Amino acid sequence: MASIFEQLKKVLHSKSLLLKSRLNERAFIRNRLLPFSVLVTYIMNMIRKSLQLEISSFANFINLPDVSKQAFSQARQKLSAETFITLNRSLIKEFYSDNEVETFKGFRVLAIDGSTIRLPKVDALYNYFKANKEDSVPLANVSLLYDVFNNLSLNATLQPYIGTSEKSMGMEHFQELDNLNKDINTKYNDIILFDRGYLSHFLIFFLHQNNKNFLFRASTSTISEVADVLKSTERDVIVNVVLTKEKLKYKPDFKKYDINLDNMSIKVRVTIHDLPSGEKEILVSSLIDQTQISYDELFYLYGKRWNIEENYKLFKCITAIENFSGESKLAIEQDFYATVFTCNIGSMLAQEAQEEVNLAAADKETKYEYKINRNILIGTLKNEILEVFLGDQDLTLFCNKLKQRLKRSLVAVRPGRSFKRFFRYRNRRPLIHKNCL
Repeated sequence: MASIFEQLKKVLHSKSLLLKSRLNERAFIRNRLLPFSVLVTYIMNMIRKSLQLEISSFANFINLPDVSKQAFSQARQKLSAETFITLNRSLIKEFYSDNEVETFKGFRVLAIDGSTIRLPKVDALYNYFKANKEDSVPLANVSLLYDVFNNLSLNATLQPYIGTSEKSMGMEHFQELDNLNKDINTKYNDIILFDRGYLSHFLIFFLHQNNKNFLFRASTSTISEVADVLKSTERDVIVNVVLTKEKLKYKPDFKKYDINLDNMSIKVRVTIHDLPSGEKEILVSSLIDQTQISYDELFYLYGKRWNIEENYKLFKCITAIENFSGESKLAIEQDFYATVFTCNIGSMLAQEAQEEVNLAAADKETKYEYKINRNILIGTLKNEILEVFLGDQDLTLFCNKLKQRLKRSLVAVRPGRSFKRFFRYRNRRPLIHKNCL
């Protein structure tokens, strides 16, 4: 982790990042109280309390004169949110280039899923994100491409609530995934997990033509081939999915993606599991070799998709991502992409600490397995991240100190527990949760 921090520190303090990130040519050319690297680090420190209190605490932490919140607001208007996207790309590249990546039988397992986040009640945000003013708050759509075994957000996007969809936002991740594979000079064999809202003939054929393995959860009415299997007693069967222009039903936002209609049929695997509730869990996948990945392993793989849901919980409940530090479109984007980047740093640190916990527990008999407490993780990272990017201490010793702190606050993993699901609505009150920030 120390080597990754060293590389990120070089990127943050590089002139190339500054030139790419400023919104006008005269920005960050003079010595100010909030120079470029200090401003970027401050935003990635997860500003959740009163802005002036956060600024005063920050200034005291790095021995700067106190700065007014007006000065901070003016400085951030010069900074592109793309800064944090670039830093996250550098982080992901370093991780895949220099670390042992956890895979499943040689496959890297990714998930794509979308969600919504609430925004401040400001007319400009209603207008830009095209949210209905009848709603209690304006909303934005977000989508993640997530590595479920290594717990990393490879790509994130924030877009208007009206005029975008989970499917259209999900499609944008594929180009970023191809760019990432080029950057790390490695061609991973990926399996991409999707929830029920994504399954379509279009996406099946798009993924097939781009040599990407897929695993969808399906509803009984999504595609006719699934309905045909349900009429039989088969629980793991290979079927042909046939594409016709009528089934394709191009939407305007998909017209830029070509599908070769010469290839009209492909084989997919339909797998069905009867849940205790009486509901049928139906999976549609490209993993047709039943000797390579078994019936049970398919459902195990799809179960790992829950990690992306847990990551959204981390964003909303632990990092309080909806508690933005500004009310402009730029401030919203800066806070969102900075939080994605900071959570990835925390996840890498937690992975290293977890490996040490597992190694220490290997020779002990314990009732439960134990994992890192994510609430403590984020609370630990707050302010300490300033030392990483603005301090000059030994980063190896620093990382060891943080990992020791995390290992003192473990939580037991109790298998077999289940809780009734409840739904929160747009005008929902926040979950009762002790805030780590």
